[in-house]
Amino acid sequence: MAARLQTLLSRLNSRKAPEPEKRPVLSEGAAPGLKGLAGLEWAWSADLAAGPFATTAGQSGRMVLPGVKLFHDAGAGEITLRSGEGAGLDLGLQGFSGSFLSLVFDLPAEAVQGLRARHLIRLDTSVSADQGLRAYARLNIRHGPNTEQISRELTGPSGIAGVAEFDMFYVGLNERRVEAAWIDLIFNPAATGRIGVTDLTVSRRPRAAL
Repeated sequence: MAARLQTLLSRLNSRKAPEPEKRPVLSEGAAPGLKGLAGLEWAWSADLAAGPFATTAGQSGRMVLPGVKLFHDAGAGEITLRSGEGAGLDLGLQGFSGSFLSLVFDLPAEAVQGLRARHLIRLDTSVSADQGLRAYARLNIRHGPNTEQISRELTGPSGIAGVAEFDMFYVGLNERRVEAAWIDLIFNPAATGRIGVTDLTVSRRPRAAL
């Protein structure tokens, strides 16, 4: 009996200890509601309160916040920008003569580390605007010489939707060569009005097994 007990104890001791549960990587500003999202691996929120400042947009392609650029085809002085703590990023339009404007958010390197075709990337955003605005979100992923793009319209019957998801299964991703990713918020605004972005959070999780 003692010999059998010793054998059992030896087998138990030889088993590997269970691996610690992997905790999702969350940036300090990541939306609290994401912390309960099943399978969440990573989440990050853009710092939209890096101001305060108030200025005209100036030349297209200008960096307006760290990691955020504004692109447009409007004339000089037709777009004003404001940013400050708790207020997010606010764009004012005065006689806007262009056909589009977009905010481009560079994603941290962690967004694409270990990115696979089985992943879903989710965008949570809060956009307010005057009536008539059409808004789109586009995910861009550079892998090797190619850049893949997936677009989702954010405009719905009740205004601007807060969530968009991008499935990597449909991207044709070269998993070995993924280098960088960024999000475009693209707007087709009216001549006069405002656009406010008070949250932009990007997260990643694996798709449920089929």
